[in-house]
Amino acid sequence: MKLEITLAGYCGRYCGRCSCHRDGTCTGCRSNLGSRWGRCSVYTCCVERGFEHCGLCRDMVCAKLSSVNSVFGKSRGTLTKSLKERARKGTADWIRSQRRRPRIFRWTERMQVVWT
Repeated sequence: MKLEITLAGYCGRYCGRCSCHRDGTCTGCRSNLGSRWGRCSVYTCCVERGFEHCGLCRDMVCAKLSSVNSVFGKSRGTLTKSLKERARKGTADWIRSQRRRPRIFRWTERMQVVWT
């Protein structure tokens, strides 16, 4: 099975488990240049600073990531934990581990607040 780097979000989310990806309405922030809803502040920051993802930044737990984490994370720090795991394993192994997780992430209108 081919690894899809476009499904590895800068923020620590794996877009392959998102309902929007599954129904074909979104292909992930890397292929949508930040999001289908507008430019994500985490995406913009990583691209401007040259990081593959936030887990490689020494300022990882910043206001930008915290705002995304508060919307996407079921519990505080979910994305931070995911980013630390990704930095430790490497993106290829992290994607493989994410594929094995059964839960599908459901997109809601509330989540659009982090985009401009």
